[in-house]
Amino acid sequence: MEPLRASVRRGPDAEGCWYWRVRQGPTTKTHFWASRSDALRTVAAMVAEGHTKPRAAATMATLGDVLEYWAGAQSERQDITPATLTNKLHRARLAKRAAGHVPCGRVGLGTLELIRDHLLGQGFAPTTTGQAVEVARAAWRWALRSGYVEGQPLPGLTVRDTRPPPHVPTMAEAWAVADRLHGWRRDMYLLILSTGARSGEISALTLDDVEGHVILGVHPGARKTGERAIPVGPAGQDAIDRLVADARAEPRRRLLPVRHGKAALSQALRRLDWASIGIKPFAPKALRSAAVSAVYGAGVDPGVAAKLFGHSPQTALKFYRAVRSQDMEAAVALAGLGQRPEDERKVLPFRRREEG
Repeated sequence: MEPLRASVRRGPDAEGCWYWRVRQGPTTKTHFWASRSDALRTVAAMVAEGHTKPRAAATMATLGDVLEYWAGAQSERQDITPATLTNKLHRARLAKRAAGHVPCGRVGLGTLELIRDHLLGQGFAPTTTGQAVEVARAAWRWALRSGYVEGQPLPGLTVRDTRPPPHVPTMAEAWAVADRLHGWRRDMYLLILSTGARSGEISALTLDDVEGHVILGVHPGARKTGERAIPVGPAGQDAIDRLVADARAEPRRRLLPVRHGKAALSQALRRLDWASIGIKPFAPKALRSAAVSAVYGAGVDPGVAAKLFGHSPQTALKFYRAVRSQDMEAAVALAGLGQRPEDERKVLPFRRREEG
């Protein structure tokens, strides 16, 4: 019989415990959170008692335990990218926060509804909430297949988006908000407004990504929309000059002075006194929609607009282009709908020439 081998997979956590995996040859016997001394005692007991089957089931008393063990199993996978793993682990933490206390014997549809209602009540987006629900279902399926819990697979639960469409500001409204911001947050805001780039793209920029007043396409958005060079409008050019000068003075490699500029800008916008500004609140993502709407509204060639924003015209029209009542009124006037043509020509029937 091959010897048992214990290895640390993650940790330590806030309580100083590590996530251990115990294997015998190619077979995983158990995995658990424990301190080094407790882990040694557990492995020693397994050797003394001659255990040959997983013992993790005894520790899975709640859905939180299931999610923890499932997260550890995901961390061992070699077929998913680090970004996907990060997303899975984050959604697992959200699900555990909402329903981690539920005993395994009582996990069911009501548990998924608890996750949904808790996260939506905390202000999480329906998409994020739905992903947390799906992670809970996936973790439960994994525990069932592994024999760690007893029961049935969890049913599906659709998380519907009942929120009103987000407000997309006009350029005048966007500039009114820009005047309320200061420092690098204002510069980041102006860069998004001047380029139509995603806030995450601007947040991740380094000095190597900026060449004069053109943002090169080496950033997280390149995987999704392809590499592209983005020309920057006048206000964004001034913002780049200030950010580059500050970065070289510190010095730092990143264009922004913080790592999570996207979250910081979102927080700054939430703290604004929107009532005094006189417009509906909006998030940084709305600036991209405002830029797309301005470009398409100006009659720019769709192919050029698609290259500028890094997505197809169909995507722009479906998800980003904000059509206002003024746009539809202008379209009706431009096409002359409902107007009698000034030069009303009479159409004469064509007569076939008779032969003979």
